[in-house]
Amino acid sequence: MPLGAVDEESDGFLRMYNGPEERREPAPPPARPPQNKRHHGLSYAKLTVLIAGESATGKTVNMDIDSQTDIWADINTLRTPAYTEPTEDDVLALQEAVAEAADAMAWQISVRARDHRAAGGEAPDRVVLSGDYQLALLYSLRQAAAAVERRAAAAARTAGHQGAGYPQIGTAWGITRQSARAKWPDAVPSRAHLPQPPVTVQHAGGTAAVLHQPDPNDTWMYTALAADGTQHNSPAEYETSAAAADEARTFLAEHPAGGTWTCQHCGADNSTASPSTCGFCNHRREWTQ
Repeated sequence: MPLGAVDEESDGFLRMYNGPEERREPAPPPARPPQNKRHHGLSYAKLTVLIAGESATGKTVNMDIDSQTDIWADINTLRTPAYTEPTEDDVLALQEAVAEAADAMAWQISVRARDHRAAGGEAPDRVVLSGDYQLALLYSLRQAAAAVERRAAAAARTAGHQGAGYPQIGTAWGITRQSARAKWPDAVPSRAHLPQPPVTVQHAGGTAAVLHQPDPNDTWMYTALAADGTQHNSPAEYETSAAAADEARTFLAEHPAGGTWTCQHCGADNSTASPSTCGFCNHRREWTQ
């Protein structure tokens, strides 16, 4: 069984081996993108040059205002779905790339491997079997995890500023939208957190207003006045306006018109046709919850 992977200092290639004596040929190094590119795409600097009217070769190109607008309109339009599920080979390739990068760093910082190189020789493959080398590898993996967290934060912020919300960001990271908001509180611009317009629900003779509560958890609630005069304010516990509206309709249906209410000032019974003021003493009704 493969015991591990090491990196040759001379050329940076990664060698996979099946034991101290049996080795495979070095794998070619991965192609490194130019410094001004990210993910095989144009950098903002290069994109700005292209929009200004120059090609990648420096030659002037004809680009009118409409075509510039089309470019930015496309960039600023969030596509759904944003990605497809990777194949098993795609996942394995990513995992191997991360493992290779961590192994390469561990091989460079391992004191045991450095001592061999300082003595004028090549560090033997058995170095990776030592506990101290594995500690160097563990440290390298921690650095890789920190790099992933930094890149994820940048990706979440860019996505949020380009129209993605916390539900989409959370789904991409495999967490809930509430967890995504807690993890990257500044990813989505603040204007997206302003209260959304209320939704009016009329049902069974009563009326309810569904209200958005942006802080602290981006939830919805409803306040309702049923046909029989019963008033109710729900807790802010619904994730969507539709869920809160459904609960409001249920409440209104449970309190239809046709009943009476008792004035707590004079004790007189009043019809729900006059739900607000006592017809005998003219006092305002004290609402029940």
